[in-house]
Amino acid sequence: MADPGEICVRVIVSGTGSVMELSVTVVRGLPVFAAATGTYFDQSGQFFRIGQAPSTDTPESGSDQFWIFDASAGYRLPDRWGIVSIEGKNLFNQSFRYQDTDPFRPIIQPGRTVYFKVTLAL
Repeated sequence: MADPGEICVRVIVSGTGSVMELSVTVVRGLPVFAAATGTYFDQSGQFFRIGQAPSTDTPESGSDQFWIFDASAGYRLPDRWGIVSIEGKNLFNQSFRYQDTDPFRPIIQPGRTVYFKVTLAL
């Protein structure tokens, strides 16, 4: 678990692009918590036109640089029963061009996503 007011910076560089993530988590010893993350992507290479003409297997050269912002807030249930939280991904609905290394498990999704999550300890 994070220390109160912890600030965490992580830089990941791979392939021909880079990713830099800056996250801030606030715990303060209470059962409530909040976190915000900004992730910068810089990628250049061959982009596949998924679902677009002329075909899905025709790569196109290009590059893109963009920021994605995510946030979450939650509550820890008493006696460590679990966590209830609300999380938002790509909060500013940033459009981007990004070629993921695993199309079946993408690390980012186009469009804004907000969801409610319940985690129970068994």
